[in-house]
Amino acid sequence: MKKWIPVFVCVVLLLCGCADRKTNTSATDPSTESVSESISNTESSEEESGEIQPPSREEIEEKLKSMTEEDLKSDDVITASLDTVGNWGKWTAFLEEVEKGENASVIIVTLTIEGDPIVNYLEYSKTNDEYYLAVDNSRDRFGTSQFAEYTRKYLSVIDIRYETKDGEWSTASPREWHVVMDDRRYNTQEEYTAEMKNEQPTMVFIWAYPSIEG
Repeated sequence: MKKWIPVFVCVVLLLCGCADRKTNTSATDPSTESVSESISNTESSEEESGEIQPPSREEIEEKLKSMTEEDLKSDDVITASLDTVGNWGKWTAFLEEVEKGENASVIIVTLTIEGDPIVNYLEYSKTNDEYYLAVDNSRDRFGTSQFAEYTRKYLSVIDIRYETKDGEWSTASPREWHVVMDDRRYNTQEEYTAEMKNEQPTMVFIWAYPSIEG
């Protein structure tokens, strides 16, 4: 995977504005929930009607920052380095739940070039039909420590191709996909690249991964 990806992630995250937290979730049995479910099911308050309100920015930030080294390497968390992905099934399960129109959440831990973890909590709300992303880079020794939140309508997975010496386009070797969210869909690499060049991009880069066999 290309080493410029972590740099681009930081640039896009810093340029994009933080969005309000609006996703509604329902509580489950704590003894059976995964790390990501424990975050989405945090109860912040109840209205007079008894409806459970989604966790606040502060509660989500505290949950992500309090994750231990063991939590970050658990089977409930996707771990992504420059050329490998751990617990790949968690990502496909997340996409399958979203496809069915169900609430879904996943934690993706990406690594900087220096090996520092960036913790991404991604959630889909069927109530609002939108995606919520919380990013904690407090463990990045060489970055600006911050916690950021974003809410967007669509999630896009783009098949990345590279131009050859002949001027032709070909898929990356190994093949590579970039995952982003925005209030519009990105159906082609050309649309994606054009938004990257925007001086005020609305697109939020989440992560990139190589081809996974099997």
